[in-house]
Amino acid sequence: MLIQSSDDIHIPTLTVEQTLEFALATKTPGKRVPGLSGKDFNKEVLETLLKMVNITHTKKTMVGNEFVRGVSGGERKRVRNFLNPYQFEANEVTGQHC
Repeated sequence: MLIQSSDDIHIPTLTVEQTLEFALATKTPGKRVPGLSGKDFNKEVLETLLKMVNITHTKKTMVGNEFVRGVSGGERKRVRNFLNPYQFEANEVTGQHC
């Protein structure tokens, strides 16, 4: 059984890029490829994540919510999946879409 929360866990006035940068800043590993700074690592991961879920075009757009206009609902859910990886993994395994 999977219990899903429909509550968004982001700040709607931040852009997709700012939202993911904040999430990455809290999760950057201490040990990285030699010669790669934390900032460079986060930049590479951010670009890779955006490409993986096909939302590179939303990078400079506000995430939004029901009161603030932003990315589409589907794009917002893809951003939310990266903020809550456990939900993302559960959905991938069960085949459910958030």
